[in-house]
Amino acid sequence: MSEGNISRKHLDGLSISKPHTLLLNSTIVDRPRLLGKSPVHTGKKLTMLEAPVGFGKAVLMAQWAEEASVEGFSISWHKISKGDNCRATLVASLSTLLEGELPSQVKSNRKIDDVEYLSDLSSQLNRKHILFIDKLERLQDVDSIGTLNNLVESGGQEFFFVMASSKGNVIPISEYRSHNQLEHIGADELIFSCEEISALFKNKLDEEQIDYLSRITTGWPVALWYEQIRCENDAKHPEVPNETDTIPLSPDLEEFIDEQIFSEIEPPLRGVLMEMSIFKRFTAKQANHICGIKNVANKIAGQHLSPLIYSSEDMAGHFHFTPLFYEYLHKKLFESDEAKIKLLHQKATDWYETRDAPYEAIFHAAQADDTSRMMNLFISAGGVEIGLRKGVETLERIVALFPLEIGESEPQLLLARALLYMKEGKLNIGHSFLEQADQKMAESSSDPSLEYYESIVVMLLSVYQDNDVSLAEIAQFEANAKHVIPERFWSQGWFNNLLCMMYYSVGEMTKAKEAASIALEFYSLSDAVYSQIFAHIHLALINHVLGDLKRCSHELGAAKSLCQEHFAPDAGLTAIVQVLLAEVKYEQGDDKAARQLITKSLKNIEEHEGWVDVFTRGYVTASYLEFNKGSPEKAFEILDHGSAIAGRRNLPRLRRIMEIQKLELLTLSGDMVQAKSVIKSLSLEQYLTAPDKLNLKTFQEMYRTIQALARYCIILGTENNALELLDVIIDDQKKLRHNGFLIKSKILKILALESLNQHSVADEMFQDVVKQAHAQDFLMLFLNEGKSLRNFINSHIKRVTLSKLPNEYVSFIGRMLANRESVRGAKDETNVLTPKEFDVLQNLSFGYQNKTIGHSMGLSETTIKFHLRNIFLKLGVRNRMMAVEVARAKNIIP
Repeated sequence: MSEGNISRKHLDGLSISKPHTLLLNSTIVDRPRLLGKSPVHTGKKLTMLEAPVGFGKAVLMAQWAEEASVEGFSISWHKISKGDNCRATLVASLSTLLEGELPSQVKSNRKIDDVEYLSDLSSQLNRKHILFIDKLERLQDVDSIGTLNNLVESGGQEFFFVMASSKGNVIPISEYRSHNQLEHIGADELIFSCEEISALFKNKLDEEQIDYLSRITTGWPVALWYEQIRCENDAKHPEVPNETDTIPLSPDLEEFIDEQIFSEIEPPLRGVLMEMSIFKRFTAKQANHICGIKNVANKIAGQHLSPLIYSSEDMAGHFHFTPLFYEYLHKKLFESDEAKIKLLHQKATDWYETRDAPYEAIFHAAQADDTSRMMNLFISAGGVEIGLRKGVETLERIVALFPLEIGESEPQLLLARALLYMKEGKLNIGHSFLEQADQKMAESSSDPSLEYYESIVVMLLSVYQDNDVSLAEIAQFEANAKHVIPERFWSQGWFNNLLCMMYYSVGEMTKAKEAASIALEFYSLSDAVYSQIFAHIHLALINHVLGDLKRCSHELGAAKSLCQEHFAPDAGLTAIVQVLLAEVKYEQGDDKAARQLITKSLKNIEEHEGWVDVFTRGYVTASYLEFNKGSPEKAFEILDHGSAIAGRRNLPRLRRIMEIQKLELLTLSGDMVQAKSVIKSLSLEQYLTAPDKLNLKTFQEMYRTIQALARYCIILGTENNALELLDVIIDDQKKLRHNGFLIKSKILKILALESLNQHSVADEMFQDVVKQAHAQDFLMLFLNEGKSLRNFINSHIKRVTLSKLPNEYVSFIGRMLANRESVRGAKDETNVLTPKEFDVLQNLSFGYQNKTIGHSMGLSETTIKFHLRNIFLKLGVRNRMMAVEVARAKNIIP
């Protein structure tokens, strides 16, 4: 990573031209993936390292040289200087390296067959030899290049070449590649991975610090080396700044870039790069428009600056600066005349405005101090729409650009600030700004566009406050949208988004799904990524109610990818996705993944954006995780905290659902006194015997309440009341395809039927519900019922012939029994099987009978039966088939 001195004692037989050697720094990190590519290991004739300066080419060669000397190779090292750029000088240097006497023809600069001469010298070497050549890019003389290339071609089988260049190929390499005699290593291979960054810092950094260093340096070795030295000198680790902070550029690295990179770039291109640092990425056409320079792409390619400046595949035609190089150029730009910088931003504003990119145009207008133009662009784009198309982070940055006096008087800015506070969960403050905007609008002439954006904020506030959005309000919004901005894709997306939310609130999932899918299409057409994320979230919620966990996971995966790619700093947005993913992971039996996702995400949605459905799913999942872990007190603390959030945000439905979940957990734990107290506090006693009179605001609240009451009745021994309660909702769940809730209702009905000794009906329903649940991996809906369901399963296995049932059915039951220890109160009786028990179980999985197993193991049939009894006890099963299925589910046998 650095240049300096390497002790001659480490390199036996090292010959070096000119007073130049290399330092193997104490912080060098062993990189096996690169060390194994030296000629010592590959046997390749030519090894070519190509990367800009600072990528550790010389250090890697020094490591190779040290290893080669240990392996018995003789080593020569030549660093080409600018004075070497003629044939005679090159031949003289190589002759000295190979310890030959310089011919008189070379001394007089007369033509000789220098290749034959050098080849003769190389053939006299008494062992394998590697010639290392650094700074190959300085060799520009055609004769010198030809001489070196001919030497490589004519060198014997024991003569190897390693060359490093920072500006592309100097000698032709295609022939060596075609003969499999070339090892080519580029910048992409030389950058440091996260694991190597950790090793460089002696494994003292946490994951966030490593990720930060990887992101700002993009693995650039010299930048990491300077940072490592700074940390050693300051005795502290790199601090991760906020996203809005300037990336720290150390003086040493700035000096390195200045002397080793920037000074080597052609002067016209230096000016272009400096001026284009007003962007973090740019196109060649953009550079031509703003700087008046053509063929920028060719000029950049000619300087071989990748990956300091690179063109990514996902944004074809765009050049990206790596963060540190951007910071260097941006800093250098600000040393320029202020008027020049403003002019650049004015040109950038023109560029983006003509390409219908108002968000970027507003930023550059602000840098040009053109407040009037900023305001016109903001009004034209619609501040609220900016937030919902490009994200609240973008809107927040734009709003902060305006002077305070304008922000307090312009309705568009007031509406934008109302939206921002709502997204932060500060609904009262958001409502206050909404009222201020309404007042300003009343004082001025009617503006349809303001009414349009105001209606969006009003309806969003309704969602956050858990109020229904009516069809009449949606129709009014559609009329406003058509009047203000006809045929606009984003408006059509938002219209369908509202329809989706309305249909979802009344349980019409088919219509809600159709509306959400249409919204997603319109959002995609308008490049509204932020809105797309919410469309995916809505589709995930819909699919969850429909009982399609696989599709739900797919939609959440799409939302998560968009969050990571475009809105990584938006903790609130990411948290919503993580809460819903945690619920899916939990329901599929992956407690560990669910717990990891839920830990931080619940706190983030409390501090940012959230609505009743998201809060409900988050707190219910978190409470189950603690309850099943054997920590009911923590589970109730989580629900109490959810109730407190409900009070803070004025969400009475959320508070009620928290109490219903508390009732469910109390009943499952057998605390019927406290459960009865909750029922009384919610005024639900009358509905235990008159369920048809129960009428709650939303289908989800209705379902959760009846299911909790039904379980309470089953535990009390009033199973007929439980069946009456469940029949109130089961028909609706079937008709509306609310399969996720339907599975839980059926499980409760099975337990009630079993308790009433209606075994055949219960068995038939269980087979039906297992088939439905297995398709989507709804595991925890069964396990949540704890001992009651385990007892039913054991009785069910006795009554049915498992061998006549589908394999998927038997395997799913095996998973239930195998995971029983994840349910509170259930002890894991699975001990380590003895070797003989394992052998018996293995033979059992092959379908062998006791007599056959005994014969193969040299044991009596009585002994085999003894081992089987122990196996059944340890696995918690009562027959051979379930023993095999549980063992497979636990990965005891394949």
